[in-house]
Amino acid sequence: MKVEELVYGTRGNETFLTLYLTKATQEELSKLDNRGGIYMIYNHEDELLYVGESTRLKKRLKSHLLEDYGKVEINKDTFAYVLYQYVGVDKYERCIIEGLLVQKYKPALNCTDEMVRKASATLSDNTVNDVLYYVRNTSIKDYIVAKALNVRRENVRDMRVGNTHAHKQLPSNYVPTVHISKEFIEENTQIKTARITKEEFNEARELLTEGLVKQTVIASKLGISNGTVSAIKKLERPTFRKWENERLEKAVA
Repeated sequence: MKVEELVYGTRGNETFLTLYLTKATQEELSKLDNRGGIYMIYNHEDELLYVGESTRLKKRLKSHLLEDYGKVEINKDTFAYVLYQYVGVDKYERCIIEGLLVQKYKPALNCTDEMVRKASATLSDNTVNDVLYYVRNTSIKDYIVAKALNVRRENVRDMRVGNTHAHKQLPSNYVPTVHISKEFIEENTQIKTARITKEEFNEARELLTEGLVKQTVIASKLGISNGTVSAIKKLERPTFRKWENERLEKAVA
Protein backbone atom coordinates (compact mmCIF):
# COMPACT_ATOMS: atom_id res chain seq x y z
CA MET A 1 0.00 0.00 0.00
CA LYS A 2 1.18 3.52 -0.85
CA VAL A 3 0.00 6.59 1.06
CA GLU A 4 -0.31 9.93 -0.76
CA GLU A 5 -0.83 13.20 1.10
CA LEU A 6 -2.31 15.88 -1.19
CA VAL A 7 -3.54 19.41 -0.65
CA TYR A 8 -5.22 22.01 -2.85
CA GLY A 9 -7.04 25.30 -2.54
CA THR A 10 -6.15 28.80 -1.43
CA ARG A 11 -4.03 29.53 1.63
CA GLY A 12 -6.20 29.36 4.73
CA ASN A 13 -8.88 27.44 2.83
CA GLU A 14 -6.99 24.28 1.91
CA THR A 15 -8.49 20.86 1.33
CA PHE A 16 -6.32 17.98 2.55
CA LEU A 17 -6.58 14.57 0.95
CA THR A 18 -5.06 11.24 1.91
CA LEU A 19 -5.01 8.38 -0.59
CA TYR A 20 -4.34 4.77 0.37
CA LEU A 21 -3.35 3.16 -2.91
CA THR A 22 -3.49 -0.62 -3.38
CA LYS A 23 -1.21 -2.51 -5.78
CA ALA A 24 -2.55 -4.84 -8.48
CA THR A 25 -0.69 -6.68 -11.24
CA GLN A 26 -2.07 -7.35 -14.73
CA GLU A 27 -3.28 -10.75 -13.60
CA GLU A 28 -5.15 -9.22 -10.67
CA LEU A 29 -7.14 -6.63 -12.66
CA SER A 30 -10.11 -8.98 -12.99
CA LYS A 31 -10.56 -8.83 -9.20
CA LEU A 32 -11.17 -5.08 -9.22
CA ASP A 33 -14.63 -3.52 -9.05
CA ASN A 34 -16.20 -1.26 -11.65
CA ARG A 35 -16.37 1.71 -9.30
CA GLY A 36 -15.08 5.23 -9.56
CA GLY A 37 -11.40 5.57 -8.74
CA ILE A 38 -7.91 6.95 -9.26
CA TYR A 39 -5.05 4.90 -10.71
CA MET A 40 -1.30 5.10 -11.38
CA ILE A 41 0.24 2.73 -13.96
CA TYR A 42 3.88 1.61 -13.57
CA ASN A 43 6.25 -0.30 -15.84
CA HIS A 44 8.67 -3.11 -14.93
CA GLU A 45 11.33 -0.57 -13.89
CA ASP A 46 8.92 0.93 -11.32
CA GLU A 47 8.60 4.08 -13.41
CA LEU A 48 5.26 5.86 -13.33
CA LEU A 49 3.80 5.84 -16.85
CA TYR A 50 0.39 7.38 -16.43
CA VAL A 51 -2.10 8.77 -13.90
CA GLY A 52 -5.80 8.49 -14.60
CA GLU A 53 -9.32 8.44 -13.21
CA SER A 54 -12.42 6.57 -14.24
CA THR A 55 -16.04 5.99 -13.36
CA ARG A 56 -15.49 2.28 -14.06
CA LEU A 57 -12.00 1.49 -12.83
CA LYS A 58 -11.83 -2.20 -13.80
CA LYS A 59 -13.04 -1.58 -17.34
CA ARG A 60 -10.70 1.38 -17.88
CA LEU A 61 -7.59 -0.48 -16.71
CA LYS A 62 -8.37 -3.50 -18.88
CA SER A 63 -8.92 -1.16 -21.82
CA HIS A 64 -5.37 0.15 -21.47
CA LEU A 65 -4.14 -3.34 -22.42
CA LEU A 66 -6.17 -3.54 -25.64
CA GLU A 67 -4.61 -2.86 -29.02
CA ASP A 68 -5.47 0.48 -30.62
CA TYR A 69 -6.69 1.92 -27.32
CA GLY A 70 -5.38 5.11 -25.81
CA LYS A 71 -1.62 5.41 -25.47
CA VAL A 72 0.45 2.88 -27.40
CA GLU A 73 3.21 3.16 -24.77
CA ILE A 74 0.92 1.33 -22.33
CA ASN A 75 0.33 -2.28 -23.32
CA LYS A 76 0.60 -5.85 -22.04
CA ASP A 77 4.39 -5.74 -22.31
CA THR A 78 4.96 -2.43 -20.50
CA PHE A 79 2.17 -2.60 -17.90
CA ALA A 80 3.70 -4.12 -14.75
CA TYR A 81 1.26 -3.05 -12.05
CA VAL A 82 -1.15 -0.34 -11.00
CA LEU A 83 -1.70 1.53 -7.75
CA TYR A 84 -5.36 2.40 -7.30
CA GLN A 85 -7.98 3.58 -4.88
CA TYR A 86 -11.74 3.59 -5.18
CA VAL A 87 -12.85 7.19 -4.70
CA GLY A 88 -16.50 7.73 -3.83
CA VAL A 89 -16.74 11.29 -5.14
CA ASP A 90 -17.96 12.73 -8.42
CA LYS A 91 -15.91 12.99 -11.60
CA TYR A 92 -15.07 16.66 -10.99
CA GLU A 93 -13.37 15.83 -7.68
CA ARG A 94 -11.60 12.80 -9.15
CA CYS A 95 -10.18 15.02 -11.89
CA ILE A 96 -8.79 17.36 -9.25
CA ILE A 97 -7.09 14.44 -7.47
CA GLU A 98 -5.77 13.18 -10.79
CA GLY A 99 -4.36 16.62 -11.57
CA LEU A 100 -2.64 16.88 -8.19
CA LEU A 101 -0.89 13.56 -8.76
CA VAL A 102 0.14 14.60 -12.27
CA GLN A 103 1.58 17.87 -10.94
CA LYS A 104 3.47 16.00 -8.23
CA TYR A 105 4.99 13.24 -10.38
CA LYS A 106 4.77 14.68 -13.92
CA PRO A 107 4.40 11.36 -15.79
CA ALA A 108 5.37 11.91 -19.42
CA LEU A 109 2.30 10.23 -20.91
CA ASN A 110 -0.05 12.67 -19.18
CA CYS A 111 1.49 15.62 -20.98
CA THR A 112 2.70 14.82 -24.48
CA ASP A 113 4.36 17.38 -26.74
CA GLU A 114 1.41 17.13 -29.14
CA MET A 115 -1.09 18.03 -26.40
CA VAL A 116 0.98 21.02 -25.37
CA ARG A 117 1.40 22.13 -28.99
CA LYS A 118 -2.35 22.05 -29.67
CA ALA A 119 -3.19 23.90 -26.47
CA SER A 120 -0.49 26.51 -26.98
CA ALA A 121 -1.55 27.14 -30.58
CA THR A 122 -4.82 28.75 -29.48
CA LEU A 123 -3.92 30.35 -26.13
CA SER A 124 -1.51 33.17 -25.36
CA ASP A 125 1.17 32.74 -22.69
CA ASN A 126 -0.66 35.12 -20.38
CA THR A 127 -3.90 33.18 -20.76
CA VAL A 128 -2.19 29.85 -20.11
CA ASN A 129 -0.57 31.29 -16.99
CA ASP A 130 -3.87 32.68 -15.75
CA VAL A 131 -5.69 29.37 -16.26
CA LEU A 132 -2.91 27.49 -14.48
CA TYR A 133 -3.06 29.95 -11.60
CA TYR A 134 -6.80 29.48 -11.09
CA VAL A 135 -6.88 25.69 -11.46
CA ARG A 136 -3.90 25.21 -9.15
CA ASN A 137 -4.71 27.76 -6.48
CA THR A 138 -8.50 28.11 -6.33
CA SER A 139 -11.64 26.00 -6.34
CA ILE A 140 -13.43 28.18 -8.90
CA LYS A 141 -15.45 25.98 -11.25
CA ASP A 142 -14.06 25.29 -14.71
CA TYR A 143 -16.93 26.90 -16.61
CA ILE A 144 -16.51 30.16 -14.68
CA VAL A 145 -12.74 30.24 -15.28
CA ALA A 146 -13.39 29.51 -18.96
CA LYS A 147 -15.91 32.34 -19.28
CA ALA A 148 -13.77 34.86 -17.39
CA LEU A 149 -10.68 34.13 -19.49
CA ASN A 150 -12.60 33.63 -22.75
CA VAL A 151 -11.33 30.08 -23.35
CA ARG A 152 -13.00 26.72 -23.88
CA ARG A 153 -14.00 24.72 -20.83
CA GLU A 154 -12.00 21.78 -22.23
CA ASN A 155 -8.83 23.91 -22.11
CA VAL A 156 -9.40 24.57 -18.42
CA ARG A 157 -10.11 20.94 -17.61
CA ASP A 158 -7.05 19.70 -19.53
CA MET A 159 -4.83 21.98 -17.49
CA ARG A 160 -6.58 21.06 -14.24
CA VAL A 161 -5.94 17.32 -14.70
CA GLY A 162 -2.46 17.82 -16.15
CA ASN A 163 -3.13 16.77 -19.72
CA THR A 164 -1.43 19.97 -20.87
CA HIS A 165 1.17 22.27 -19.32
CA ALA A 166 1.70 19.98 -16.32
CA HIS A 167 5.42 20.79 -16.31
CA LYS A 168 5.02 24.56 -16.50
CA GLN A 169 6.01 26.42 -13.35
CA LEU A 170 4.51 29.72 -12.28
CA PRO A 171 6.39 32.27 -10.13
CA SER A 172 5.50 31.88 -6.46
CA ASN A 173 4.16 35.46 -6.40
CA TYR A 174 2.34 35.25 -9.75
CA VAL A 175 -0.60 37.63 -10.10
CA PRO A 176 -3.10 36.75 -12.89
CA THR A 177 -3.65 39.37 -15.56
CA VAL A 178 -7.41 38.77 -15.36
CA HIS A 179 -8.92 38.98 -11.88
CA ILE A 180 -11.97 36.79 -11.30
CA SER A 181 -13.91 38.67 -8.68
CA LYS A 182 -16.42 37.32 -6.19
CA GLU A 183 -19.08 39.39 -7.94
CA PHE A 184 -18.26 37.78 -11.30
CA ILE A 185 -18.52 34.31 -9.77
CA GLU A 186 -21.87 35.11 -8.18
CA GLU A 187 -23.24 36.64 -11.39
CA ASN A 188 -22.25 33.60 -13.43
CA THR A 189 -23.29 30.90 -10.99
CA GLN A 190 -26.68 30.76 -12.65
CA ILE A 191 -29.05 27.83 -12.79
CA LYS A 192 -29.50 26.72 -16.41
CA THR A 193 -32.97 25.30 -16.93
CA ALA A 194 -33.24 24.70 -20.66
CA ARG A 195 -29.96 24.42 -22.52
CA ILE A 196 -27.15 22.06 -21.60
CA THR A 197 -24.19 20.85 -23.63
CA LYS A 198 -23.45 17.30 -24.65
CA GLU A 199 -20.44 17.37 -22.33
CA GLU A 200 -22.64 18.34 -19.37
CA PHE A 201 -25.14 15.62 -20.30
CA ASN A 202 -22.41 12.96 -20.43
CA GLU A 203 -20.98 14.05 -17.09
CA ALA A 204 -24.43 14.00 -15.49
CA ARG A 205 -25.16 10.51 -16.89
CA GLU A 206 -21.86 9.20 -15.56
CA LEU A 207 -22.60 10.53 -12.11
CA LEU A 208 -26.16 9.17 -12.20
CA THR A 209 -24.93 5.76 -13.33
CA GLU A 210 -22.34 5.73 -10.57
CA GLY A 211 -25.14 6.25 -8.08
CA LEU A 212 -22.91 7.78 -5.40
CA VAL A 213 -24.01 11.41 -5.77
CA LYS A 214 -27.42 12.95 -5.11
CA GLN A 215 -29.24 14.68 -7.96
CA THR A 216 -29.13 17.98 -6.07
CA VAL A 217 -25.34 17.75 -5.86
CA ILE A 218 -25.09 16.99 -9.59
CA ALA A 219 -27.27 20.01 -10.34
CA SER A 220 -25.08 22.24 -8.19
CA LYS A 221 -21.83 20.94 -9.68
CA LEU A 222 -22.94 21.44 -13.29
CA GLY A 223 -24.94 24.61 -12.70
CA ILE A 224 -28.23 23.14 -13.95
CA SER A 225 -31.65 22.72 -12.35
CA ASN A 226 -32.80 19.66 -10.41
CA GLY A 227 -35.54 19.27 -13.00
CA THR A 228 -32.98 19.10 -15.80
CA VAL A 229 -31.04 16.42 -13.90
CA SER A 230 -34.29 14.48 -13.51
CA ALA A 231 -34.99 14.84 -17.24
CA ILE A 232 -31.49 13.56 -18.00
CA LYS A 233 -32.01 10.61 -15.68
CA LYS A 234 -35.30 9.68 -17.37
CA LEU A 235 -34.02 10.57 -20.89
CA GLU A 236 -37.15 12.63 -21.44
CA ARG A 237 -35.89 14.58 -24.45
CA PRO A 238 -35.10 13.11 -27.90
CA THR A 239 -31.70 14.80 -27.78
CA PHE A 240 -30.94 13.10 -24.47
CA ARG A 241 -31.82 9.69 -25.89
CA LYS A 242 -29.61 10.34 -28.92
CA TRP A 243 -26.68 11.45 -26.75
CA GLU A 244 -27.13 8.47 -24.45
CA ASN A 245 -26.96 6.02 -27.37
CA GLU A 246 -23.78 7.73 -28.58
CA ARG A 247 -22.32 7.63 -25.07
CA LEU A 248 -23.00 3.92 -24.69
CA GLU A 249 -21.66 3.12 -28.15
CA LYS A 250 -18.44 4.97 -27.34
CA ALA A 251 -18.12 3.15 -24.01
CA VAL A 252 -18.47 -0.26 -25.71
CA ALA A 253 -16.10 0.58 -28.59
